[in-house]
Amino acid sequence: MARPRPPSDALTHGLWRRRPVASRPGEGPGRRAPPLAALALLVACSSGPRVRPFPELDPADLLRPADDLPGQLERAGRELAGAGLREAFRVEGKLRGGQPFVAIAAEGRDPFGRPSHALRVVTPASIVLALGPADPAAPRPDEPIRLVRHLNDKGVYPSGLDLTGDGAPDLGVRALDGTLALYRVELLSATRYPVTIAGPPREADDVSGDGRPDLLGAPPAAETDPLAPRLVDAAVGDGVSFRNDTPAARLFHRRALEAPPPPEGAPPAARLRAALERAFHAMRAGDPPARAFQPAADLAASLAPLPDELAAWWVRWRGYLADRAIEEAAAKAKADGPPKLERSSGRWSPPCGTPTSPPAPTAGPPPSGPRHDLGHHSNRSRSATAALRAAAETGRPAARSRRPGSRSF
Repeated sequence: MARPRPPSDALTHGLWRRRPVASRPGEGPGRRAPPLAALALLVACSSGPRVRPFPELDPADLLRPADDLPGQLERAGRELAGAGLREAFRVEGKLRGGQPFVAIAAEGRDPFGRPSHALRVVTPASIVLALGPADPAAPRPDEPIRLVRHLNDKGVYPSGLDLTGDGAPDLGVRALDGTLALYRVELLSATRYPVTIAGPPREADDVSGDGRPDLLGAPPAAETDPLAPRLVDAAVGDGVSFRNDTPAARLFHRRALEAPPPPEGAPPAARLRAALERAFHAMRAGDPPARAFQPAADLAASLAPLPDELAAWWVRWRGYLADRAIEEAAAKAKADGPPKLERSSGRWSPPCGTPTSPPAPTAGPPPSGPRHDLGHHSNRSRSATAALRAAAETGRPAARSRRPGSRSF
């Protein structure tokens, strides 16, 4: 019996299956019918030039941010409720482009009964910042997760306003140990300002006098420390970051040195504490570390012998200042880079006043001795040395010797 030929219709010719397959178990080979969905799709495509199986999309719509602040707020609320947190307060403001944003501060309790905090910053486009809650099994005390209304206890520098002068709103966020962080909020992102400071920043105040907040920090001291110096460092903001090596920051330390030291009749711990603070401020103001620390070392020598506990803490803080001096010297060397070379008279030489031309030759023959022997300063053989001497006496160029396997150019 002749096999049936497939239809010649162009719409169904490509859907006709030529491979024999078993349609059901126990039956002979048959042919699978074309899928109805494929037939409907082809018919729709061929019915007219304006009918397409997929809607037309503008590529710009895929890149344009969404504008749904209520929807994003509802999404953030569901997420916080699922974590067992409730909203404590909100901070609302305007973005650089005029769009509104909302910062939600949430709080609750973790499974161990400890306070838990979280922060969600919502813009019409997305949830741009999600901090917390902390991991109950391994919480990080220095992780900023708690939104603050103001950067300090005086009630100034409120969150949600432009605090750095770059045009974007800023938010203050604190960690469990009191560390203060500052975030810049944009429509599609939130960025933390980098901070370079000696110790974690925990306070905000105007150090430079420009009306904007700067960060203050100090290394933490133990409760049992009899010295406990307050080595306050300042990081001045420039709209991009906060740094402690700016002229305004060094002026802050220079002004701190104007405070009078304690009288000679004060306890040794108070006098050593003030000496350590003055040494730290002198180093940060730009004085050489050895000269900055010398008054404190002289005071400790005059108070010797110190009690054991006081001496142990004195050695600890002295080592801390020494480590800071080494770190600052390394950072300065890295910032300056390798010594620059300048080109002069076709020869590279360092710009330190070194003459670029060789010294003028002296009259008379060179002094004799093994150090002035020509063979002493070269790796040539005795024959090559003799040839060079003969060339110098006769004025003719010396013939170049060639070793086996060498090439001459």
